[in-house]
Amino acid sequence: MTAGGLRQRVFLLENNPKLEAYSNLTQALEAMLSRQNDRFVQLAQTVARFGATSETSGESALHDALAKTARALDQLNSRRREQSPGPPVELVLLLSGQETCQRSPGLQQARELLADRCSRDQWQILVLAVGAQAVEQALDLGISPERIVAVRPDARDVKRGMRWLEEALISLGTTGVLPDGWNRSVGGLRILRGDITHYTGEAIVNAANNALSGGGGVDGAIHQAAGPELLVYTSKLGGCPTGEARVSPGFHLPADWIIHTVGPVWQGGESAEPELLASCYRSCVARAVENGLSTLAFPSISTGVYGYPTDQAAAIALREIHRALAEQERLTEITVVCFNEAIYQTYLALENGAELTQNE
Repeated sequence: MTAGGLRQRVFLLENNPKLEAYSNLTQALEAMLSRQNDRFVQLAQTVARFGATSETSGESALHDALAKTARALDQLNSRRREQSPGPPVELVLLLSGQETCQRSPGLQQARELLADRCSRDQWQILVLAVGAQAVEQALDLGISPERIVAVRPDARDVKRGMRWLEEALISLGTTGVLPDGWNRSVGGLRILRGDITHYTGEAIVNAANNALSGGGGVDGAIHQAAGPELLVYTSKLGGCPTGEARVSPGFHLPADWIIHTVGPVWQGGESAEPELLASCYRSCVARAVENGLSTLAFPSISTGVYGYPTDQAAAIALREIHRALAEQERLTEITVVCFNEAIYQTYLALENGAELTQNE
């Protein structure tokens, strides 16, 4: 047993000398796991065949992402043990390999273990599947698609998958459920239902007031989660006009930065509200790019007490986000975090409709 009370179970497949040598990415993952595998209680690894996908220097960023995910796992399971003793939440890392790997003793041992857990209903599991074959293996093991993060064998994608796992673990610890859409991304856009203060990417957007003084709704939630240091900082920024954006540190938030923007108050649509709302998204993207950021999360700006109709606001938001992802190579992922089910369903319906129109 480790200090955290978690059993360490690491299953490594036999190293078949006939297979290609490990890529830099695989070596980086192995090095990280050798330092962190007490936190990952389940690891089923196949021999990887990636090719040149990562520089060894990328190990530091990957290790940081893994360490954050491991800490979130520890915190979740510690909280679960205090509230209701039972089996821990467990993580599995699956790496794609050649077909011959899938018959190896290590993977078979992992299959038997997971089958035993399934039959006794004694486990909750999340999977990071690196590569197409790993996804197939996870599904073949009977793991629900809602619990699988599928990423390409690329260092940046693996880091992103680890970040998504961290978000999922935080959500399980605070709400007991996984966020809707937590493991899905299309063209760099992800739409979630959840709490934006739990976002673990580089920056979140705050729907602020002109004085940047905190308030209700998402603004109040962000100030509360970031701590009193945020108000001290924003009080020195001189406010923010509607449609523009200002940047502050994230302080106690998981995200490093907060981009504050002021959305328009709905006045029937005849007071330049659409133009001002679009400007909010463009200004936030501009501030993100200026600061070298690649991941960003928006709330649904102006649809709360400012009264902007959700369907109209969501249409503008999606248009501007897709434009940003197409024009800004630096931005690899933009997430919309919807606070309630109605807003979430509106964004999903509009996004699906836009995709259908593009495919026709």
